[in-house]
Amino acid sequence: MDEKKSGLYLYMGKEDENLLFQHIATGTELRITSRSMQLPADTEQGKSFSFSGFVKWKGEWWLSGAQLGFGYDADLIRKEKESEESRMLFGKNPDLIRAENRQLYKSFLKFNNGNPLAFVESEEGANRFIHDFLEHHNKSLNRSARKRRKQLELDEQWMLPEHPHDIPDPEESIPGMIYCDPDAGIELVFGYNSYVPDTGNPWYEGDDDDMNHDHEAMVLLESSHISGKWMHYLVEKYDFPGLEFPGLSGHELLMYNLDFVMRFWKRKGYHS
Repeated sequence: MDEKKSGLYLYMGKEDENLLFQHIATGTELRITSRSMQLPADTEQGKSFSFSGFVKWKGEWWLSGAQLGFGYDADLIRKEKESEESRMLFGKNPDLIRAENRQLYKSFLKFNNGNPLAFVESEEGANRFIHDFLEHHNKSLNRSARKRRKQLELDEQWMLPEHPHDIPDPEESIPGMIYCDPDAGIELVFGYNSYVPDTGNPWYEGDDDDMNHDHEAMVLLESSHISGKWMHYLVEKYDFPGLEFPGLSGHELLMYNLDFVMRFWKRKGYHS
């Protein structure tokens, strides 16, 4: 059982059998199993606050102890967001993380010829790319050689994907993509290169008559392995055939509702 995370949370609604809560100080979203708690009858989505403690057990978040409910209180919210202790509840200060990711993004663009998206031939190629990039990034921060070596080891551990099933079998050679977002940092996925029409992507199957190009964009939209921020970048950068709802003005309708659609289809993968 993990350490208890006690703090002020905003109730965000329900998803399947989970209750969604957002930690006020950090913006961290938790999915709490409804088996562990029952909401008061007057709880309102996006308006009700709760001082609660949650623990992670066997891959699920559970309520631990009692919960204390609040209505909207601007002063309480402000104090919580300004509390250094609260901002560190889930780890490093989120503002510091964002600042580091912005610096990482600038380094990535310099390393990758101005492009936040890189294409690699295999897992080995991804490891090589990330190692070389982090070496470049640490040098750009003017760190000493000893500190760079230590930081490189830490960074490479940090860069390991959260989803082991995204990594192909070592005996296979599946091409992958590496994306750097200015806010979220580095993301990595394998097996989707054939869908992305980039001149630097030799695995794109745009000239293959057997490919169902109307299906490509929907595969990317529905994938839980490509985050919402990454998908927004792909949609803004490339012209995907079939990126539309059925009927007249289907493309405009989908673009208008894109964020909502992705949150529904990608579920947990939207923020990954």
